[in-house]
Amino acid sequence: MRPRDIQARIRAGASVDDVIVESGLDRERVERFAAPMLAEREHIIYLALETELRRDFANDISLSQAVADRLTPLGVERSSVNWQGWRREDGRWIIEANFVLGREQRSGHWAFDPKTSSLIADDDEGTWLIDPDAAEPASQDRGRPLLATVRPINAAPADRDVVQLIDVTQEPVLVVEPAVQPGEPFNDGDFIDDEVQLELIDEPAPTLPPSIKRKGRASVPSWDDIVFGTQRPSE
Repeated sequence: MRPRDIQARIRAGASVDDVIVESGLDRERVERFAAPMLAEREHIIYLALETELRRDFANDISLSQAVADRLTPLGVERSSVNWQGWRREDGRWIIEANFVLGREQRSGHWAFDPKTSSLIADDDEGTWLIDPDAAEPASQDRGRPLLATVRPINAAPADRDVVQLIDVTQEPVLVVEPAVQPGEPFNDGDFIDDEVQLELIDEPAPTLPPSIKRKGRASVPSWDDIVFGTQRPSE
C-alpha cells in the first residue's frame, strides 16, 4: 500500500488498525503517514461543532450546543457524545454524533463543507438533534436520508485553540501541529501537500529519537524502505 493510499483510507474514515490489517505494514510506519490525516479529521470536526446554525425561530446556536440542548434533558451527558468525521468521495465531510439513549445506541449525521461552512442534516436523526420542532424518528426510519438545511454563519472563533475532540484510534499517534488554526480559511492544500510530497521523496531520511520534536514538514523515507527496510550497502 502506497503512502497516498494510506492517507486516502484514513481520510475516508479508516482507523490505523484498519490500515495495518489491510496493508500488512507495522504500526509505526502506518502512523507516520496517517498522522496528518488524523489531524485534519480532528480539525474538521472542530470546525463543524463550532458552526453556528442560523434559525428563524431562535437565536443562532452552534452544532455542539444544539445537540447538547436536545440530549441533556433526556439524560445524555454532553461529554458522552462521541464525534467522528470522514471525507466522502464527493469532497464533502460527514460529521457523526454517537450517543446512547436509554439502552439504544444511536447516531446522527450531517454533511459539512468547511469551505462554505454549510451544514446539512444527512438523516432523520441529524434533523431531530438540531431542530427542536422535529419529531423523534421511529426506529425503522433512523438513518434514512431526509435532508433538512440549516443556514450557517461563519464559525470557529479565532481566539480558540484546536482541541482534540475524538479518539479515532485506541493506539497513540504522532503529534502533529495543525496546518490551519481556528479562524483561518480552510484549504485542502494545507493537508494535501503532505500527501503529495510523500510520492515525490525517493531518498531515505534518518529516524529521529521520539524525544526530538520535529517542526515543519518531516522528511519521509522512500516506499521501498517502508516495505523492505533500509538496505545497507554491501561491504
